[in-house]
Amino acid sequence: MGNIFTTAGKRRNKTAFATNIFGVSQAAVATIDHDLHRQRRNAFARFFSKDSVRRVEPIIRAALKDMFTRIETDQGLEQPVTLSLVFSAFTSEIITQYCFGRSPRFLHAPDLNKQFFDMMIGVHEMGAMARQFSWLMPLLDALPQWLTLKLDPGTAKYYEHIEVRIPPACR
Repeated sequence: MGNIFTTAGKRRNKTAFATNIFGVSQAAVATIDHDLHRQRRNAFARFFSKDSVRRVEPIIRAALKDMFTRIETDQGLEQPVTLSLVFSAFTSEIITQYCFGRSPRFLHAPDLNKQFFDMMIGVHEMGAMARQFSWLMPLLDALPQWLTLKLDPGTAKYYEHIEVRIPPACR
């Protein structure tokens, strides 16, 4: 039986079984080969340096202000607040602003863009099935967009996100 955990400095490839859930074999997170994964991961390293993280503080503070304003507004309307949805909108604002230089303003949307987050939860829940059935993600990716939208209307928010919010150079 091989080692389950390795120490730093030891090379270890991922298994195809572990990466089937992503459906994008060229993505850094889905790279099987240790050296290639490390090379792809290093391309992101500058985004996570101490200085880069410090530069995010104003973005976090602005998003916090928007989040607290949203909670107070909903509290004033005596509506229940789904905190998981508020936190999803909050983190999306920070990540999108940091990565793409503009905010999707989900905290300002009447429904906090619930349909999009419901779709994302569905994608993550599908991960266990996609891991077991390696043909599933390529099949779903091959479906025409109109059929995908018919099967899951929440996917429209995903396509809108990809088409409008993510610059073509970043896709």
